[in-house]
Amino acid sequence: MARRIVVGITGASGVIYGVTILRLLAEKNFETHLILSQVGKRIIEIETDYSVSEVEAMAHYTYNNKDMEAAPASGSFITNGMVVAPCTVKTLSGIANSYTNNLLIRAADVTLKEKRKSVLKMSYDAVQYAKTFCEDVEFSPEDSSRTGISNLSTPKPLAASDA
Repeated sequence: MARRIVVGITGASGVIYGVTILRLLAEKNFETHLILSQVGKRIIEIETDYSVSEVEAMAHYTYNNKDMEAAPASGSFITNGMVVAPCTVKTLSGIANSYTNNLLIRAADVTLKEKRKSVLKMSYDAVQYAKTFCEDVEFSPEDSSRTGISNLSTPKPLAASDA
């Protein structure tokens, strides 16, 4: 069986994560199945130099997010897991509550139900582990690729009274 991963891209800022994941999975010879939300398509055009068709061409298979009969909607469609990157709060809420009103959320629901690997589950487990050390834990996959150089500033040295 081919190593098969479902990749979901939603309309949150940071679609470059999903695009990069598609590229890296192709380099590792994974069969990729892409589900793009409508807003995700728009954000690709806004935030990247890629067109939607270029991103879709990176995947082996692309599905309409409204097609609830597509292969990833079924537990009999065997995958090695799923990643949703970026994931909007609305999508995360749908996944958490099994509110499967579109293919992306349904595919994530199947991934969790079938106990397949998911980045959301790994992130959740990492936060829970961190909470064994302290209560206030926040998780944000930010990186410097999303910050323009003009938004960065040189840190100011601490005054003697602040030390």
